[in-house]
Amino acid sequence: MSSIRPGGPTTHPVWEALGAPLVALVDAPRSILLLGLGGGAVARVARALAPGARIVAVDCDLEVVAAARRHFGLDDLDVEVVVEDARGYLERAGPGYDAILEDIFVGPGRTVHKPDWLPEPGLTLALARLNPDGFLACNTIHERLAVARALLGHRQRLVEIAVEDYHNHILVAGPAGWAAASLRRALAAEPRLRRTLPGLRLRTRSRPRLR
Repeated sequence: MSSIRPGGPTTHPVWEALGAPLVALVDAPRSILLLGLGGGAVARVARALAPGARIVAVDCDLEVVAAARRHFGLDDLDVEVVVEDARGYLERAGPGYDAILEDIFVGPGRTVHKPDWLPEPGLTLALARLNPDGFLACNTIHERLAVARALLGHRQRLVEIAVEDYHNHILVAGPAGWAAASLRRALAAEPRLRRTLPGLRLRTRSRPRLR
């Protein structure tokens, strides 16, 4: 797996930002859940940052899965692919994930949006599947504030990552004391993502200050 690197032609700054919280885990992640394949690039980033982890990817779109296999070498990444609605998977899944990366959108082109079960009850289900020191990262566009409010209903604070030149904001809920400075230090120390850091704006969001 050592030949797989973020930053190559098959990766993207948004998906690198979505995978960035993996570097903030105290211990190497053992189990990662991807909700939505993101074309396959997020799986590539996750595998590069966590070469020894079990990675489960859930997507209900067979065309997306086929594209990920064709264009992103999904079959070479040792990812367990589950073709199923992500809500259904979360409802029956047990706990034990060190990180959950959510990248679920429906609809065509500029009208893409989250399905009606996100942010809730989806985020409640996802957070219940995390280990105590785990991270839930959500890729958002128009739903940024709704997702942030929902996450802050469960956590005292979260980290927001804005990606330069994109409308995407990655919202990350982590363990107690989680803050942007912690992630910034971890990214600066990670050679595979250090070049991504200048294009990211990181800040801590807390309940009284959300806007």
